[in-house]
Amino acid sequence: MSWWENLRLRFYRSALQQRLRARRVQPRSMPFGRVKRVSLLFDATELATRETVQRYADQLRKRGKEVKLLGFLRGQNAQPDLGFANFGSKDLDWRYLPKLPLVEDYLAKSFDLLINLDLEHHRALEYVAALADVPFRVGSANGPTDHYELMIEAPERALPAFWKQVDHYLQQMNAPHAGIT
Repeated sequence: MSWWENLRLRFYRSALQQRLRARRVQPRSMPFGRVKRVSLLFDATELATRETVQRYADQLRKRGKEVKLLGFLRGQNAQPDLGFANFGSKDLDWRYLPKLPLVEDYLAKSFDLLINLDLEHHRALEYVAALADVPFRVGSANGPTDHYELMIEAPERALPAFWKQVDHYLQQMNAPHAGIT
C-alpha cells in the first residue's frame, strides 16, 4: 500500500472515530417480529445484485417491514433513476467519506435494524453502517466487524446464501425460549 493510501486510510479512520464518539444510539436487540423499519446496505454496481436485494426487500415488506435501500456504485456517480437511494465511489472525498447530502439524510433516519449485504466490504458502506441511527446492525464476519452487533459468516460469498443465514439468525431472536426445568 502506498504512503498516499495509508494517509487516506488514517484520515478516514480518524473522521469515523470522531463521528462515532458523538453518536448517541445505544446497541440493543429486539425480537425480529417487533422490528418495523429495516435499512439494507449493498453494493449496487451489478444488476444481478440489485435484483437479488430487491427480492429480499420485497420478502421483508411482505412480513410488514418498512425497508429502505442504500446502494453503493463502484467507479460511478449516484444514479437517480435506480429506484432506491444510492451513491458512488466518485461521490466520495479523498478520505473515502461520502460527500452527498443524500448520505447524511439517510444517516439522519431512524431504523430498528440495519443489514449490510455488502460482501466486498466497501469503506463507504462501512462508514454508513457504523454511523446509522440504528440500535442493531448485522454484517458479514468476513470483513471489519467492530460496528456490528451480529456478524454472520458468508462462506460462499453468495448474497442469497448470506441473506438466508441472516434471516435464520434474526428469526432465532424472535423464537420463544423454553425455560429450564
